[in-house]
Amino acid sequence: MGVILCTVLPSYVTRLVGFYESYGGMCAASKSDAAVVCSKDGKKWNIMPNVDHADILANAVPPTAVPGLPESELQVTNFETWSVDFTGVSKDGNLRAKWTNCCS
Repeated sequence: MGVILCTVLPSYVTRLVGFYESYGGMCAASKSDAAVVCSKDGKKWNIMPNVDHADILANAVPPTAVPGLPESELQVTNFETWSVDFTGVSKDGNLRAKWTNCCS
């Protein structure tokens, strides 16, 4: 299992898969699911072995959609030590991913 340290995930990572309990962290994948990365802290992302992809994709708890409402009308959604709000995704109160208007 490889580890990549990044503040911005590689461009091939296009979607959040969800919380994978067996790993104990959040997972994300490429558009085709050929690449899956998981993180327990939102800073260190592990490139998961191909043999684990099907289990992760089938068993991760899917992310909760955040409605497009003004900040004052949104509630924080919590899952274990992760939270999602108007600003982005946080772990233990520390912002790990900030929402933006576009992607590069």
